[in-house]
Amino acid sequence: MLCHYKVINEFVEKLQKKVVEMYGNSKDGSPEMGKMINEFHTKRMENLIKTAGGQIAFGGKVNIEKRYCEPTVIMEPDKKAEIMTDEIFGPILPVYPIHEV
Repeated sequence: MLCHYKVINEFVEKLQKKVVEMYGNSKDGSPEMGKMINEFHTKRMENLIKTAGGQIAFGGKVNIEKRYCEPTVIMEPDKKAEIMTDEIFGPILPVYPIHEV
């Protein structure tokens, strides 16, 4: 996602607040939030997060046994990382600041 640099911090803060409001802070996720389809895809999400580069703004925790991937925002991941070159299919959002629209 591209977000203007003047509002990027506000956007991330509001997004995190909304995620907590909707799903809570449980390390295993909310019953209302879908889980990953299987262990393979849960591990794939974990790998995408670990190899993304950039900085995790919030989230980032993965529970393989429960097939849970916490909603995660990664600020400015490496553009050559797998998260930027493949489809994600999970609750991970890469965010980049922009200066002009």
